Amino acid sequence: MARLLALWADWVRASGFEVETLAAGFAASASVFRGGKTTRAPQGAAALFIAYLREKNVLPPERQPSLEETWPSLAVLDAAGRLRQQKPNPLRHQLYVMLFGLIAATGLRVSEAIALKLDDIGPDSVLHVRETKFRKSRLVPLHPTVIEALGRYLEARRQHAGASDWLFPSVRHRALCPTTVNYTFRCVLRRAGIAPERSQQPRIHDLRHTFATRVLEQCGVERGAVARHFVALSTYLGHVDIRNTYWYLQATPEMMADIASAAEMLGWRERRMTKLAPLITGFLRDYMPRQRGYSPESCETYAFSFKLLFDFAAKRLGTRPSRLTIEDLDAPLIVAFLAHIEQERGNGAATRNLRLAAIKTFMRYVEHRVPSALEQIGRVHAIPVKRHDQKLIRHLTMEEVRAILNAPDLATRSGVRDRAMMHLCFAGGLRVSELVGVLTENLSLQHGASVTIRGKGRKERCLPLWKDTARDLRAWLSVRGAVRVPELFVNAQDEPMTRAGFEYVLDKHVRAAAEACPSLRSRSISPHQLRHSCAVIMLQATHDIRKVALWLGHADIRTTEVYLRMDPSEKLEAVEAVVPPELRRGRFRAPDALIASLLENASASDTT
Repeated sequence: MARLLALWADWVRASGFEVETLAAGFAASASVFRGGKTTRAPQGAAALFIAYLREKNVLPPERQPSLEETWPSLAVLDAAGRLRQQKPNPLRHQLYVMLFGLIAATGLRVSEAIALKLDDIGPDSVLHVRETKFRKSRLVPLHPTVIEALGRYLEARRQHAGASDWLFPSVRHRALCPTTVNYTFRCVLRRAGIAPERSQQPRIHDLRHTFATRVLEQCGVERGAVARHFVALSTYLGHVDIRNTYWYLQATPEMMADIASAAEMLGWRERRMTKLAPLITGFLRDYMPRQRGYSPESCETYAFSFKLLFDFAAKRLGTRPSRLTIEDLDAPLIVAFLAHIEQERGNGAATRNLRLAAIKTFMRYVEHRVPSALEQIGRVHAIPVKRHDQKLIRHLTMEEVRAILNAPDLATRSGVRDRAMMHLCFAGGLRVSELVGVLTENLSLQHGASVTIRGKGRKERCLPLWKDTARDLRAWLSVRGAVRVPELFVNAQDEPMTRAGFEYVLDKHVRAAAEACPSLRSRSISPHQLRHSCAVIMLQATHDIRKVALWLGHADIRTTEVYLRMDPSEKLEAVEAVVPPELRRGRFRAPDALIASLLENASASDTT
C-alpha cells in the first residue's frame, strides 16, 4: 500500500497537483471510510487516488460489488433455522442453515454451493469445487467450526435424503433449483426483519462479498500483509483476475481508513524520512576508503553485508531497496535480519556478529549526519554480540598435505600451476586473497628465495621460501609464458586466478588424494585449512607463538593464541615443567573387625 501511495504521489506531481495539499484533502476525507458510518463514494483526493488505481488497471472500471453492511450473517442463519417445516422436505431447516452458512464461511457462489456432491468432500474436509465459472476448479479448505457443522448436517441428511449424491438435495433428490433457493432466502430475510425498508433487498451473493471484506479487515492493521491476503483471497474465491478482488478494497472501511491515514502522513513522511541511498554511498565510497583508509577487500565485504540487509528489509517492508530510509533500519528489523541469516542462510554466530559489526559501524557514521535518528541508532548499538562455542580449528597432518601436493599431474601446465599454488599457500600460510594477489614482481627466486605478501589490513610481509616451494615456483614460471596480467597465478584463459578458482582446484585435488590417503575421504577441505596446517607445524617446530604470529601476518598475537589450544605438546611441556607438591605417604591398614569378617566368609565358602 505504501508503494502504491508513493507511485500515486509521482503521478500527482506529473499532473500538476501539490502532494501536500492533496494529502491534507485525503486526510480530511478519512471520515468517509472510518467507522463505517457512511457509504458515500470517496471524493477529492481519495477519488483521485481511486482514479489512479483504475488508470493503472489496479482497479477495474466497473462498479464495486453491492455489499450490504447492515445485516449480519448470523441473523440469516438463525432465521433459516426457524423456517416453517414442510412435510415433503423434513430436512429444510438443516439444509438451508448449512447452505447459507457454508456460503458465508467460504465465499462460495450460490451456483457452486448447490452443485456440490458428497464426493466433493475430501478426506481432510476440503471441498473440491469443480468446473465452476470459466470452467475453473479449486480446493477450498474449511474452518474447524464449519467442519463440525457439516458433520452434524451430514448425520441428519443420512436419515432423510436417501441415496441422493447431491450435498444439498431437493425434495425429489435432485440438485436444488436456484429459483427455490432465492425464494427461500427472501423468506429468511423477512423472518429475520433485515432491511425491510430497502427497495433493493440483499442477495445471497452478498454473503460472498461479506466473507471477502471480513478477510481483508483482518489484515488492515498490517499493511505489509495486504498483498499476500489479496493473492490468497483471489485464489480462494476462484477469481480469474486479481483485479476483481481489488473491488473489495473500496468496500472495506477499515482498509480505506488505513489508506487515508497513510496518505495523511505522506507529505510529512517525505519531508521527514531520510533517504538511505546517499548515506550508504558516502559510507562505502568516501568514508571507508578515503577517510578511514580501508582496503578494497574490506569495502567489498562491508558492501556484501549491506546488500544482504537491504534485500531483506525491502522484502520485509514490501518496497524496493532504493526506496528504503534510515528510519526503516530500526532495531527490530536488524534483529530479524540477524535471525534470518542464521536460520535461513545457515550462517554461524561468528558470521552473524560480523554482519552486526558492519551495521554498527555504519550507524556510527550516520549518527553524525542524521541527529534526528540518534535514539533509533542507540537501540541498534544496544543489540548484543552473540556468544558462541569456540571449537578447535581443523587442520591437516603432514601426510595429508603431502598427499594433496602430490595429486596434480606435473606433466601438464595446469598440474604444475596447481602444485605451485597449493605449495605456496601451505608453506607461506597465506590467505586465499593473499595467494591470488601475489604479483610476479614480488617473487624473488635468486639466492635466498622469498616472496612479498600484501596481507590483511594492507600490511606487507616478506616470507622466505622453502627449497621445495621455490623449486615448484621455478617450474611454474618456466611454463607460465608471457601473459598480460601481473598476477603470478593465472587460469586457463590467462586471466588472474580467482578465489573461487583456487577453491575449485583444491577441491579437485583433495578428491584425487583421498584415494591414496583414506583420512581425506568425506572431508570438506577449505583453502584456509592449509593456513591452519602451516600454523600448527610452525608452532610445533618453533614453540614460539610470536614467530607464528609474524609468519601469518597477525596484527594481534591474541589471534594466534587459538593454535595453542589445539597443540597438545605445549600443554604436555607445561605439565612436565610444574613441580608437583610433596605429599606425605602412607599405607592402608584394615581394621581387625574387617579382617575377621573376611576370614569368616572365606571359611564358610570352603565348607560349602
